[in-house]
Amino acid sequence: MPNFIEKDFSSYGLPEFDQFKDLINICAYDGKLYRILPYLLRNLFENLIYYILRDGLDPKHTPLFFDISKTMSRDLSELIAILNIIKDDSTFKKLHKNTITNKTIAYLGKVRKDGNIDVHEIITQTKSDYAINKKEEINLILESLLPFYRTINKKLLQITDIITLQKIIRALRLIESLTKQNARELIEMVKGMEKNEMSDLILDLEFDKLLEIVRKMIAEIILIKDFDEKEEKLSLYDFIIYAIKIREKIEEQSQIFQLVVNVIIKQNDFKTWNFFENLPDLLKIESINKYSKKENLLRNFLILLQNSHSYAESAINAEIVYILKETLSKSDILNIADWTINNRQISESGKAASKLKSLFFEFQKHIDEDLNKRLNKVGLGIHPVMRI
Repeated sequence: MPNFIEKDFSSYGLPEFDQFKDLINICAYDGKLYRILPYLLRNLFENLIYYILRDGLDPKHTPLFFDISKTMSRDLSELIAILNIIKDDSTFKKLHKNTITNKTIAYLGKVRKDGNIDVHEIITQTKSDYAINKKEEINLILESLLPFYRTINKKLLQITDIITLQKIIRALRLIESLTKQNARELIEMVKGMEKNEMSDLILDLEFDKLLEIVRKMIAEIILIKDFDEKEEKLSLYDFIIYAIKIREKIEEQSQIFQLVVNVIIKQNDFKTWNFFENLPDLLKIESINKYSKKENLLRNFLILLQNSHSYAESAINAEIVYILKETLSKSDILNIADWTINNRQISESGKAASKLKSLFFEFQKHIDEDLNKRLNKVGLGIHPVMRI
């Protein structure tokens, strides 16, 4: 009877597999030993795919196929998942020349399933004609994988396509391997992430790496040319806002928040609007509120209110000032009143007017009759009945 596996592994640079192949060939048609064939085939392909990845990829990708925490190769299902993804990447497609197909992956899936059966199933379910029925599929898999190994061996290829790498990360849930990528690679990945994936990354990154990413994201935001480009990069704003909200250490939240405030002050235009409109919600976070008061960030926010250029902008600025009202001085109240009287974008903004009217009422001890008359002209004076 011909051998179950006909390939010569040595000719592909894998001499260590030949003895294992011989063992498989001995067991395949033996009246009793055929029952362990599913186990042997599973082991064969788990090792072969591992060798392909180990010897073909750049060492920096090792965490993708080797579980460092367990000091062992990832299991066959994970290795098949990686192979399934990289087979469609243009870099790897040139090497396997379309010989690794969906059919290859499907056959590998059958090998994995058959090799996972328990002891009882080996006795009751493995049929004596198993080798005969599987021979063609097994050799077709080898015809795909062995030439690929010979071509990819010692190439030390880097997975440069961000989408390919991101698919692998998602398939294996390997957030830790993301942290080993450089900042630019991570930023490109974030652009395609779902919100839950962003939150996982934010929590798992070392803070120095996170801060580097945030700084570079802000730099990219500043360089945005138009609204269309801004819409394409909304994920960058989301990532930074989420980082402030969900990072656990107060000092880390505060550092990122300060970066956001700085860019709003320096670049107060459509590029920073997504940050700006989130300021009220961020300032309601206790740690951020305390930090803002401690660092006297109200000075910056008062300048923004004074220079409000639209009703929407005025509404947000008024809400920010109201949230931080405990730190307002008499001169601050007088300045705010003056800005309100002289800037129609503030006085005619319904939302801004509502907040500021409440503010003037609460700080009416600083507002004399003359100033109150001026505020009345713009509908924001304190009614005599409400005077304390």
